[in-house]
Amino acid sequence: MKLSKSVLAGSLATAGIVLGAIAPALTAQAATTTGSVDDNGNVTGLATADDAAKHGGLAIAYEDGGKTTTTSEATMNSNANVKVADGVLMLNEVPDFGFGTAAIGSKVNLQENKYSNQESESNNNSAVQIIDSRKSAAGFKLTAGITGFSSTDKSAAVQPFTLNLGKTALLDGDGANITTANTGSAANDALNTDAISISGKDADAVGDPGTIATLAKDTYKTGVINASYAPKDDNVSLDLSKGSQISGTTPSVKSYNAKITWTLTATPTVEP
Repeated sequence: MKLSKSVLAGSLATAGIVLGAIAPALTAQAATTTGSVDDNGNVTGLATADDAAKHGGLAIAYEDGGKTTTTSEATMNSNANVKVADGVLMLNEVPDFGFGTAAIGSKVNLQENKYSNQESESNNNSAVQIIDSRKSAAGFKLTAGITGFSSTDKSAAVQPFTLNLGKTALLDGDGANITTANTGSAANDALNTDAISISGKDADAVGDPGTIATLAKDTYKTGVINASYAPKDDNVSLDLSKGSQISGTTPSVKSYNAKITWTLTATPTVEP
């Protein structure tokens, strides 16, 4: 039996809560012009299109008084690029969670998926995105755990605020549910995440993780799999009441952060 390694991604939660993809390098392409700009800013036509860099750097489709030159055109080039995953299961994105300003003892809903000090793996995303490019839908498990919330200036005690992630649909890149079931009831066939509530007591150690999804073999479509946690979904909240206490005699407003670790584990497969 061969076990695939788990894939972990870190993200950040703030109250001030918060919870990633690199594009291939682009190659510069030369623009062409049929208009030449001299040092005085005057434009004259060219008989044939030429490298724009040699004629003032502008891509001009030249015409003179409504009359065009023989090849009155200008061109510019751009790039299309993609990273192609083949035969792998991977975490491609994890979300950032921002809860704005809250009072101790309260419960607040998600306000935004942005934060200026996000973890290196996150990028102000609003969804967990998994890419399963294996030859078959072999199954996987997704979990999340969180540290305690610590103040950014480290002057206050760590707080065990509770992050609640509600149920959300598992959708492909076209927004359709990834289920392969077909009983005639879309509601019953749909694959969704499970709701979890997670918290931590230590600033540097993740608390007990919650299981967000466990998908069995051949129950889902491979490819891009999204679980959305955006404000519009109304499925993310932060509870600042359970076990939380802010001590101090001076009124204050402090930002608190917690690190969330998302773990994707491939289902073990038996080698033939």
